Amino acid sequence: MHIDVNEPVGDWQYRVETYCNNNCAVPADVARNITCSTDLPGEMTAGGTTSINYYLCGTPYGCLVQPNNENIYEFTPQDSGSVTFILDNMTSDHDLYVLEDLCSNNRCVAGATDAGVNTDSITFNAVAGRTYWIVVEAFGGTGSFDLSFQDNTGGCIEDCDDGIDNDDDRSVDCDDPDCFGEPECIVDPTSTPTNTPTQTPTDTPTDTPTATPTRTPTNTPTHTPTETPAAVLAGQVTLEGRPAPPTPAWSVPLRVNLYPPAGGAPTFSCTPTTDQTGAFTCSGFTQGSYVACVKHSHTLQNCLNATLGSGTNNIDFGTLREADADDNNCVALVDFSILATGFGTCSGNIGYDPRADFDDDGCVALVDFSRLSTNFGLCGDDPPGSGAAEQP
Repeated sequence: MHIDVNEPVGDWQYRVETYCNNNCAVPADVARNITCSTDLPGEMTAGGTTSINYYLCGTPYGCLVQPNNENIYEFTPQDSGSVTFILDNMTSDHDLYVLEDLCSNNRCVAGATDAGVNTDSITFNAVAGRTYWIVVEAFGGTGSFDLSFQDNTGGCIEDCDDGIDNDDDRSVDCDDPDCFGEPECIVDPTSTPTNTPTQTPTDTPTDTPTATPTRTPTNTPTHTPTETPAAVLAGQVTLEGRPAPPTPAWSVPLRVNLYPPAGGAPTFSCTPTTDQTGAFTCSGFTQGSYVACVKHSHTLQNCLNATLGSGTNNIDFGTLREADADDNNCVALVDFSILATGFGTCSGNIGYDPRADFDDDGCVALVDFSRLSTNFGLCGDDPPGSGAAEQP
């Protein structure tokens, strides 16, 4: 509901606007989940929902009533940074919105509301691991459209199914660590070939009544390799400056690396996202002794010695100290400069930098400065053989 009251009273004139939160059902209203590799040609709003009818944000037109159908998509970015959505080939006038909360008007991040165009786009600063709702509204009536991403941006740095090394790190598609866990890179176990034993005919010796000596076959033992059960790492981290768990603020992406104790390149790596208590799981490791390291993009790294056995291995990695804005494993002047540049801004504002939003609450504020002040001058753990981290 949206009500305007604009009545003169004596020497005063009053204007009142009020609205109600959208009446929506999550996730029943969501058309599908999308990733940085998703391209959606020929989408139709004719079969969409009508659960959202008012938006506070939008450029060039904000505070629009949108009574027609909309398609809603759920999106979680690979990394923190800018993400660009492109709306193309529209057969009628459609508008594009990004929301942080599907059922609250005042959590509208950005909107593209140009009139009478065939192509429109929207760019916003995304936080890794945070869920956003991408909404396409049929402002000029239902029709068809194409929805896609712009590749190699801050929040979508790798398209995982285009055969191109988008971020120039010499890893393509599912071989790129940025694609670990993406739906395009998860192998269906039912599609894995299985070796089926084939019966081999065996010659049956026949007794021959002659005086010719015969050789008696001797059974030769055959070594059959035994598969070593895989190890599972069930990890736990504590995050600084966030509300008490369980809460979505504790769900963040991590980088986990297992190194040989003597040093060298990681033997195993994974990029899990923690649950709302800071717990995560990585599987497929070989049993053995490692130095296990865990890091978030703006925390210092924690490493510890770990011996992984068969089955689940529970490991608490302790508190990940915040304020490493430039992700170099030390809190120093560069991190302070990044925070100072974006201080006082929130997601959707010009100048907002999610790298300095250490508690991922959508704003760079005093609590973030407090984390930097507390940890200033500290460096995180380094894996064996890399040398101790030094403050730049």
